Amino acid sequence: MKTLPVSLLCLAAGFTLSRLPPSGTGHVAVEAKVPASAAAASPGKSEPFTIPKDFSGKETDGGSGVLRPAAGGDWRAAATAWAEADPEGFYDWLVKRGVPPGMETLRILFSAWVQRDANRAFEAAFNLPEDFQRQKFLLDHMLGEVLKNPGGLAAALKWCPKVEEQINGWGWPGEEWFNSSPPGEIAATLAREASGQGFRSSMMDQFAAFWAGKDHAAAMAWMESLPASLRANAFRGIMKSWGKEEPAAALEYLATQGRSGDRFNAYEPLTALAKTDPKAAVDWWENNLGVADYNSLNRIFTEWCKADAKEARDYALSVEDPTLRRNSLEAWGKAAKSDAVRKAIEEVPDGPDRATLLQALSTSTATYRHEKGSEGAVKQGDDLQFLLGIAEKGGPSVTPGLIGNISMTYAYRDPAAAFARTGTVPENLQFGVAYQVLGIWKDNVAAAQAVDQLPDGPFKTTARRALQKSLSDPHR
Repeated sequence: MKTLPVSLLCLAAGFTLSRLPPSGTGHVAVEAKVPASAAAASPGKSEPFTIPKDFSGKETDGGSGVLRPAAGGDWRAAATAWAEADPEGFYDWLVKRGVPPGMETLRILFSAWVQRDANRAFEAAFNLPEDFQRQKFLLDHMLGEVLKNPGGLAAALKWCPKVEEQINGWGWPGEEWFNSSPPGEIAATLAREASGQGFRSSMMDQFAAFWAGKDHAAAMAWMESLPASLRANAFRGIMKSWGKEEPAAALEYLATQGRSGDRFNAYEPLTALAKTDPKAAVDWWENNLGVADYNSLNRIFTEWCKADAKEARDYALSVEDPTLRRNSLEAWGKAAKSDAVRKAIEEVPDGPDRATLLQALSTSTATYRHEKGSEGAVKQGDDLQFLLGIAEKGGPSVTPGLIGNISMTYAYRDPAAAFARTGTVPENLQFGVAYQVLGIWKDNVAAAQAVDQLPDGPFKTTARRALQKSLSDPHR
């Protein structure tokens, strides 16, 4: 009688019970058979479900389905019934059929299987035929399902290293996981299971950030108890939370109590402090990090420019140390609006400062690829025309790197025009610029014709060499 509920469930789903397990095994194997005729639905009851012979590999929504039910039925109910009763049989049937099933079918199967036998389910997922191409989706989904079980964290951690090899990183399911157990229990499990494993830093620091937001002192004590290989990741997470809530206190800790390398976790507190006191953030950066951390400086100027771009520019131009001055001007040039940068370039004398601002503008101009809509195209076009005019005039601030940036940006918009201008750049730069432009020019025939139509001379010879190298590039 123990098998009766499962039998009735399978029959209701349109599956034929092929065999009953030996007494006491608790396992029901279900063989997929298409009934000769679907039983008529009883009044007020759902129609029975079938697995069709014309298995198509597509889901049912709007078309023929993997587990297409009889008219009006629900194939998901059929799939769920089979997955819960006999996931191994379901898996074997899918593989033998050889037609890649839809993603939803695999999700239903492995959701049930991983709850029943996580180890076997993961092994089966890793051994799916290559043409099923669902491993990345499945593994990420299955780890989330495992975490729903009591003690699921340890089971998930067991498979995380191998999962990461397949999906190149995995994000934990956030607070759903964090709230599944007391923080101390999760912390102990992480410390035990993660030791010596190649986990991504996010697996430690996301939890540390969560715990620090709830109980900063407890999270810090746990972090200090960890071995060095895990401590760094946990401390990074704590600083994400602490730095946002109390940036001054976090920076004070980094400056006075932090260990070697801890200061490179100043990104969050410096960003938060820059929103209210950018000058203080820059001073802390200069005194404690300096040229060792450009990312934090860029973020400080991003926040400063939101509040007062002119004040940020004036500060950068006031810095006396040449290296810090260049770094600050470059950070400002990347953060400020392009019209403000163009104005500064026109006002600053030709020399190192102008070269820094031109380089920053030429680099940020390429971000038109990241700006959406017509506004980004207009900005990029205005900046490009400005830079082309500066390059034509020449001068100490027009460096080889600047010419290369301008040429590549122009080539993405108009490769033919960009190539035509290549002959006007300094002769010692022509080969490199021509190679860059021709590499971006996707129409090889048009590029070859443009080179062939050049007048005979040194530039034509250079352009031919650049074209030959570009066409032989295996990455093109």
